[in-house]
Amino acid sequence: MPRLKEFMKSIYGKCILLAAAVALFCAGIYFSIRSQPSILDNVDYGWAIIVVLVLTPLNLVLSSFEFKASVALLMGRVGFIDSFKTTVVASAANILPIPGSVMVRLVKLKSLGVGYKEGSIVTIMQIAFWFSVTFLYGGLWLIFINDNWMGYAVMAVGLVGFIASFILSVWRYSNSGIICWMSFLRLLLIVSDAFALYICFQALGVGVAFSETSVLSVSSFLGSTVSFVPGGLGIREFFAALIGEIINLNVASVYLAASLYRILGLLVVLPVGLYFGYRERLFFKSAT
Repeated sequence: MPRLKEFMKSIYGKCILLAAAVALFCAGIYFSIRSQPSILDNVDYGWAIIVVLVLTPLNLVLSSFEFKASVALLMGRVGFIDSFKTTVVASAANILPIPGSVMVRLVKLKSLGVGYKEGSIVTIMQIAFWFSVTFLYGGLWLIFINDNWMGYAVMAVGLVGFIASFILSVWRYSNSGIICWMSFLRLLLIVSDAFALYICFQALGVGVAFSETSVLSVSSFLGSTVSFVPGGLGIREFFAALIGEIINLNVASVYLAASLYRILGLLVVLPVGLYFGYRERLFFKSAT
């Protein structure tokens, strides 16, 4: 077992995981299209261009401000351009068989004089806010769609998580202003993510409401929790389809829309991230 763990952490093991994830991801697309072959006849590429040229860059900009705020919380400073480069590289690293998104951010924080321990703590704090704000937001929309116990349960989990995260963060960093700003940025990211997914449904000619894609946005966090699959590839789409089933959406349509969103995002993130990563050596700096 130790040898297996060591192998899976190696570049070869990560390549195998990535290949398997891509295979399963493509299999999901194949079977989704097979279940409703006419869906490709209604594709509107104009909507897809909006995701590529507007919404994906917007998400990267918001994430850059969030990273910049996390540095400020640690009493450091980083320019927006450097923050943007780090964010793009981290997003690309999340899907490639190299150190992932968190590691890229930790390496950048280290170069700014922040130790790995403190960098890890603020990263965990951001993940906690991501979790709580996502569930609070998704739960509220789920109540709007189906006024039952499930929506209230999801909202309650998010609310309790948010209150706990906020209290602990203020206690540790004594800067409620920046923490509120980071929480607001995370909310904007979630809303932007939900809107981008809504646009992907429109690109496929599938009618959904923004309230429904807002509930589906929970899948982004759930997919990211499966760390052994690079970038949660296929996992996020699976969770989206599962949530879609709960709110009475066509499972195949949900999987295809989530997959389209993934592919369009990668068209932006991978080439730009690889360029910045090579130029800035953010992929290759030692995390020691």
